[in-house]
Amino acid sequence: MTASDYVPYSYRVIRARPESSWERYRRTRLTVGERALGLLRSYLTAEQWRALCSGRSIQVRGSRGGYYEMDAGSLAVRRLRRWRNPVEYCIAAPFDYPYGDRALALILMIQTDERLFRRTAVRVGGLHLR
Repeated sequence: MTASDYVPYSYRVIRARPESSWERYRRTRLTVGERALGLLRSYLTAEQWRALCSGRSIQVRGSRGGYYEMDAGSLAVRRLRRWRNPVEYCIAAPFDYPYGDRALALILMIQTDERLFRRTAVRVGGLHLR
């Protein structure tokens, strides 16, 4: 044993402490985010996934025939209308969900119940005529 191999007893005791719940949370949070992105990737088409990865918006068709465009960065949703300006919607989650889960939840909500999505979401700017 050389002098550089010696580790004081107090240092070994401090380093041997059990992992705190915050450290465990941070370690597992990365894996949760990766799993959420994997689930989102399995649901999207290859074209939608490429658009999402490159930072562009993806288009989603609603259950009642409406077309929506979801921004890749902010997850703001715009309803595309034929002869009018697009309407922008926003839904804020009460907790910090992983990006993949939030994006997939918005897509599924639009595709399964478009009317519920428009009632739940907050319209950003202007009057909302349903």
